[in-house]
Amino acid sequence: MKEYINSREALGWIIMVLAFVFGFIQTWYFGWNTFPKSEGELLADLVCMGLFCHGLGILKSAYNLKRFISDEYEDEDL
Repeated sequence: MKEYINSREALGWIIMVLAFVFGFIQTWYFGWNTFPKSEGELLADLVCMGLFCHGLGILKSAYNLKRFISDEYEDEDL
């Protein structure tokens, strides 16, 4: 079966990469603190974690969908 990347999987990867870049930029802006020192930094950390988790959830659902579809095709071949 031909492997391909669907739009949901691509969206998950894009959101995760954007979350990583946002996290790097906001950490650089706030001074490389291990723990948040201000409310703004805490909010930026939460946004970054939320974006990353959202992208991971989309990616997980895309892989589950891909596995479900491939299982359907395997049943047809029998």
